[in-house]
Amino acid sequence: MAHLGSLEDLDLTTIELEDGTPLLAAWRPDPGGGGTWVAQGSLPASAITVDLDTMPNLLAPGGFYPSPARLQDVVTSFLRDGFNSFRTVTEQDPDEPSQARSCLITDYQRLLDPFQIGSNGSIFGLSYGRPGRPAGGWANLTTLVGEVLGSEDPENEIGGCIASLQLGKGGQPPPTASLWGSSYTLRGSVGRQPGGLMAYTAVVQNFYDGPGSRSANYGYAAVTRPGIGDGADFHDPDPIRHSTTYPVDLGFVVCGDSGPSPEGGGIGYRVAFQAGGAASSWATPEEWRTRIGIGLVVRDWLEGGIHVHPPHPDAAEVPQVRLDRRDSQAGDLLECRTEDGTHVLAAIRPDGRISAAEGVDPGDVVTHGQLSRELEQLRQELRGGDVRGIPTRALGRELVRRTPAVASRAWRGVRTRVRGGRASVAGG
Repeated sequence: MAHLGSLEDLDLTTIELEDGTPLLAAWRPDPGGGGTWVAQGSLPASAITVDLDTMPNLLAPGGFYPSPARLQDVVTSFLRDGFNSFRTVTEQDPDEPSQARSCLITDYQRLLDPFQIGSNGSIFGLSYGRPGRPAGGWANLTTLVGEVLGSEDPENEIGGCIASLQLGKGGQPPPTASLWGSSYTLRGSVGRQPGGLMAYTAVVQNFYDGPGSRSANYGYAAVTRPGIGDGADFHDPDPIRHSTTYPVDLGFVVCGDSGPSPEGGGIGYRVAFQAGGAASSWATPEEWRTRIGIGLVVRDWLEGGIHVHPPHPDAAEVPQVRLDRRDSQAGDLLECRTEDGTHVLAAIRPDGRISAAEGVDPGDVVTHGQLSRELEQLRQELRGGDVRGIPTRALGRELVRRTPAVASRAWRGVRTRVRGGRASVAGG
């Protein structure tokens, strides 16, 4: 509150507070024009009330701004609950549609060395507990909360976090720098087991039995295409929106090592990619209920569906591709499809190549392991009996009855095995 030293040559007036208290005030002109109303004596903040529109906020216990409220209470609420802002946007909103409701902008023009921090724009910090005085409970640096209460157009888009970065608007020479769209660094406690280090977790819940009307629902996507991207509503159109784009080197990368600093040398990630199983505290190993339709889909490739490089020079003798199978499905058999969707049978050769059996339906296939088990069971049932008088074909028919039909050329091998089994049993 300003104070008056001399009342000479001032335009004096009396203003009255809401409680009827008179207050002497004067107009003090500024040399460059305009002026300021100043009052004689100081006025406590408790004597001033402000008229606030009732709106949801944390400034009052009931979640609303009090109206009217003492200025001192409002200031105390700011100090206690932090800065809160609420604004209703309607057709009568005076701002342009693209206006932000709160803005933090830094016009950075310093020239420092690349490794000197010149500006962080905005910082959100959290100090949790003290050594010897631990805190408790959940605490988040930044929480974004949004709820769609009314919308009938699937083209409406509500974003949780939008980052738009670009290197200039063209020009000669164009600027150059390294852009980080998002970077997360998590460091655990040295020598003590953490509850979990989870850099990024996307929980997606679909409450409609089907895909999205505009695109498939997904948890993570890396997309590139000329002319797309966020930021057009924040910047004027510029040449970068119509420039030619080129391939991005990698869409998703898992890399690095572990070990003593700085030499490392140990395995960084035990598993680079996992489809199924569990991850994060949302799905602990005790709550595994994962069901994956297809573990991996590779489409539209031009240079290779899956490219497996040779193992690391430090690796032991390990297979490049490892397939686990159930005991009831023994045999290195794969189910393949032709372009028209026809299912065919394929097998992995010892040299790693995959060969297909033309015209063989995988549903009619019997693996070597299945035949061996059926044959062994038949041997056990016939062991001890005199089978020398039983024709080989009779034994073959019994084996056919126990197993699905096979191709004729495969059956010749079965008959040979059965004959060998009969001879073995008879000889015993």
